[in-house]
Amino acid sequence: AAHRVDKLVVWSCNAYVTSKDLEFYETTRDVYSWPDQWRLPQFKMYGEKYVSDKWSEWIDASRTILENGGGNVCIDALAQIDAPTLILHGAQDVLVAVEHAIYLHKNIKKSTLEIFPDGKHIIHFMYP
Repeated sequence: AAHRVDKLVVWSCNAYVTSKDLEFYETTRDVYSWPDQWRLPQFKMYGEKYVSDKWSEWIDASRTILENGGGNVCIDALAQIDAPTLILHGAQDVLVAVEHAIYLHKNIKKSTLEIFPDGKHIIHFMYP
């Protein structure tokens, strides 16, 4: 299926999850505790129930990946990505540390890394 991909753009992504990542994710499980600038655009776009359910599922999946897979989300697959890849990341992203974007860039051969100095996790809302 990789031959079907001409170009790839990703943002706020990670190829692995750490215990530190998971610890922070757990503090955000209650989506109603999120700051309005995070929560309201998500609710408007996807609906409250969907956001709440999917976020909890993401945290649970991250825990399973960490406990059963050593945190490896897709580390081995990165070397197989042959399409030109643009990696976008907000320098102020508190949910996914910049180290993850740097790791992706170092391990995806045709990648370009663009870090938004004032960008946060929701750069797709901040810079439409």
